[in-house]
Amino acid sequence: MDIIYKEIIKSRKEKGLSVLQLAEKSGCAFKSIYIWESGKGNISFENAEKVLSALGKEIVIRNKTE
Repeated sequence: MDIIYKEIIKSRKEKGLSVLQLAEKSGCAFKSIYIWESGKGNISFENAEKVLSALGKEIVIRNKTE
């Protein structure tokens, strides 16, 4: 999940959003986003989808290429 946390931080900063603005836009709690960004908590797949969607991103699952 480390890559997801890094992507959230990077995308939020690129869009010029504060944690509070991202919380309002995604429907997730400010405190939760703060905890996820600090690496102290675990984000569920559902919440990762909400936050990344609010940032104009999506999660894609595909088969590994060998």
